[in-house]
Amino acid sequence: MRDSTMWPNFMLLRLCSSDGRITVVPVMKDSVSSNSFRALSVACRWIAARGEKADHEAEKSLS
Repeated sequence: MRDSTMWPNFMLLRLCSSDGRITVVPVMKDSVSSNSFRALSVACRWIAARGEKADHEAEKSLS
């Protein structure tokens, strides 16, 4: 979800299921391997960037 928060050592991920239920998942860098934390961080940033691109494309199509 858009209001997830990501810092270099901590992520607070807000996830929404298909039935609308929201789950908050805190992920601390020292609670997973460095590679896993980095991979999750990269994936979240990629998803966020794709979401922003999709939002801009939708706005253009409405104009």
